[in-house]
Formats: sequence, structure tokens, C-alpha cells
Amino acid sequence: MSKKQLLEYLPFLIPLIPLLVAFIVYSLGRRGHRINKLYSQIENNLTNACGPMYFNLKRICELGTESQINYEIENRLENFFSKFSSVKFPIHQLGNLAVLELFIKTEKEYHSFIESPTKEHWEQLKKSLHDLKNELDREYYANFETLYKDYLWDRKHVEGNFFIRMFFELMKFVKETVNFLTVCSLLFVYFAIWDYYFIKIFPIGSVSLSLVVLCLCIGANGVMFMFNGFFHEHSNRRNSFLGGLKKLIKRLFKKIIQFFKALKGGEK
Repeated sequence: MSKKQLLEYLPFLIPLIPLLVAFIVYSLGRRGHRINKLYSQIENNLTNACGPMYFNLKRICELGTESQINYEIENRLENFFSKFSSVKFPIHQLGNLAVLELFIKTEKEYHSFIESPTKEHWEQLKKSLHDLKNELDREYYANFETLYKDYLWDRKHVEGNFFIRMFFELMKFVKETVNFLTVCSLLFVYFAIWDYYFIKIFPIGSVSLSLVVLCLCIGANGVMFMFNGFFHEHSNRRNSFLGGLKKLIKRLFKKIIQFFKALKGGEK
């Protein structure tokens, strides 16, 4: 399609602009409503569901390392499943379906153990309790980080000097802007290359210009990297992106080593 043909469609596209603007405004309004609703649900989750369940279960798991159940563990388990019974407790407030299903499975295994308190049933219950505790741990801290991610940053800037506060607020804005422009520059490169080979509407040299813009954005990201230490210091997150990436790489290497060990063992 040539540039002249596209210009012929322009009168038909102009009436669509108000509709597009209205759609964007509506979408942003709905997104704001959903975010407010999410924060309300997360606060309720931490206060009334995931938080109490996690810390109660954590104390039980700290005691439940023995091969045989003792009176203290049995008493705490009874209190736990009585307090958080799926019949009485609104377990839907957990929010996460995977955690909810694991809790129901664990509760079922607890009742099976009560009916038949064998060692086999106890081992199954103990494993499910630890799995549930680990899932609740991830859920609790993920919700905590979502709700309080800017807590340390906001508190520091309320207490800090006005000029220092304004400087770092500006740096935070620049950092977020640079990240946004980097994504936009990647899209610019993609569309410029696509246009060069298929449509040929963009001016000559668009590919070179897009690559230059991308390099500038990458360079700006390199400059902002020097401030990462400050931003990380005031981050209220349990794990940083780099820390999570390191853990992922370690897990992958561990699985590769286990695979080759199993392969070597099979050859023997």
C-alpha cells in the first residue's frame, strides 16, 4: 500500500480519534478502579486470611520435624484446622486458587490422619503442611511487597531534606522515563525494519535513526545504573531482580547437573 493510498483513508480515520480517546480514558478509569480494588483485597488478605494462616502454620512446622506426632503438635494442628476450617473460615479471601486448593488438600489429609493416625498418614500430612507453608510464605511476601513497595522510599523522603528529596524524586522520574523510552525505542526499531522491507512509508534513514535512538536509551540506562544502589536501598522488596535471576540460573545449573548425573548412572 502506497503513501498516496493511505492518505485517501485519512478522512475516514479522523472520526475514529475521539472514539480512541474515549476508549483510552475509559480503560484508564477501569484500570484505576481495579487497582484500588486489588489493594483492598491484598490488605484484607494480609490481615484476615494469608497472614494469620501463614504465621500459625509456620509455628506448627517449626515443631513438626519429628517422625512421630506429639501432644503439642497435635493440639496446635487441632486449633489450626478448627480456626481455619473451610466450613467456617472464608478461605476465598486467600485469593490465589493454587493456595486455596492446596489448603483444601491438606485439610482433607488432616482429617484422614485423625480418622487413621498411622505413620504413613502423618508423613503425607507433614509434607502437605510444609508445602502449604511454603506457598503461603510466597503469597504473603508477594502481597506485602505489592502493598508496601514504596513504604521505605516514601518514609525516607518525608524525613529527608527538601532539596535532596526533590533531587531523588527527579532521578526516580528520569529512571522510569528512560525505561519507558527504551521500550519505545525497541518498538521503533522493529517497525522501522518492518517498514523498510514491506511498506516503505517511513522516511529514508529511519532504521539508522531508530538504532541511534536505541543506543542512546541503552547509554542512558547505563548512566542510571549508577543510581541503582540508592534505589535498591530504599526498595521494600524481599528479592531484587538480579537476586531472582541468580537463583533461577543456579536452579537451572543444578537441574542440568542432576540430569547428567542420572544419565551417567544409567549408563553404568
